[in-house]
Amino acid sequence: MEKEALGFSILIGILLLFILYVYIQSWRSFRNKEDNRFNENLYQYRKTLYFLFVLCLGILWIVQILSIKDWQTLLILAVIVVFIDISVFSTPTIKKIWRTEFQAFDPLKSYIQENSLLEERQKDKLNYFSQLIQIAPLIKSDIDSRDLEFSEALSIFLSYYAEAFGLRIHLYQVEANRQNEEQPYETIDLFIETIQIIKQTHTLDWSTMPDNLVKPDETASSETIVIETLWNGDIVALDREEKHGKGMAHLCPVFVGEDEIFLLFIEEHHQRVYEMDALFLTNLACLFCFFEKQNE
Repeated sequence: MEKEALGFSILIGILLLFILYVYIQSWRSFRNKEDNRFNENLYQYRKTLYFLFVLCLGILWIVQILSIKDWQTLLILAVIVVFIDISVFSTPTIKKIWRTEFQAFDPLKSYIQENSLLEERQKDKLNYFSQLIQIAPLIKSDIDSRDLEFSEALSIFLSYYAEAFGLRIHLYQVEANRQNEEQPYETIDLFIETIQIIKQTHTLDWSTMPDNLVKPDETASSETIVIETLWNGDIVALDREEKHGKGMAHLCPVFVGEDEIFLLFIEEHHQRVYEMDALFLTNLACLFCFFEKQNE
């Protein structure tokens, strides 16, 4: 009898230690919303629970601490383990009282739903972008009738897409024709100066915020990589959530011939901004500039 009590104590102790470990992991995941490892490993935790239960029973059976005579106790323990799985790991929602049905949290299902929703949004954006291209001449004619400055007219044209999807655009023009009395400004110098203005205006940090850049070598500074990336015509994605809580932003260069250069700073307003948005807005800016050149 003492052996049986010792065996059951060992079994229950191991299960309690495992449940405590899982609870600690759950608490860490709850404290850090971005840490989704608990939900991702939940299925493995459940398998481990049953594995430990069966393993302990097997060991206790081999050392003859448990026997078939203890079937009632073993049945109760098995029921307890099942209910621990249902109540702790599966976190069910009971839909019926009689013939109770359980529906556990399924991280894979949630992931599929999120991706399906994202895919639908991308389709909507693609369709709207196609519509804007088709009616772009009409929009351009309407804007021209207002007799606005070129940069202001371009901002209005881009706002058709941005406002439709909850984005905010800041347009910066690189003044390539500005000159000093002593020596002319090089275009690259004005380009870098404009980037510095954007950095100060929006409180950007090149060392932590860029999300899509890879350092070619350790000696290159983050600022140099950002400037070279933009100068080469590529988009820089910026993650501002950790530092400012403002979500994602994108910095996009727009080169119009050899004379005019613009930088678009696209940030979230009501919805998240994706690289697709940055590409579409950059193409719309180039299209508007093309129409402007045709009218000259």
